[in-house]
Amino acid sequence: MSLMEVVVVVLLLLLKMVILMLVLLRLSWHVGGWVGRSWVMRQKLLQSMMLWVKHRMMNAICGQLLLIFIRMKMFGFDGSPSFQFGIKIVSLERLSW
Repeated sequence: MSLMEVVVVVLLLLLKMVILMLVLLRLSWHVGGWVGRSWVMRQKLLQSMMLWVKHRMMNAICGQLLLIFIRMKMFGFDGSPSFQFGIKIVSLERLSW
């Protein structure tokens, strides 16, 4: 995997995080109407949702970077197989989410 592919994967994950945050922001205004018209309740709800999204996306980014690292260690930068760890992974796609 080249450096350009790594950058593209990370940028796509960050874009996904921003879009999800915007959707949750819009949703929080609707849910805020159900919870109550209190600004404090909306703010707390929004903060908890943003924290959840941040943790979830950071876990996804770290997982993708780990998969990229494993692929580069197993196959090298040029794509030729180099089993340095003595590990044979049948399908790396099963590990990605």
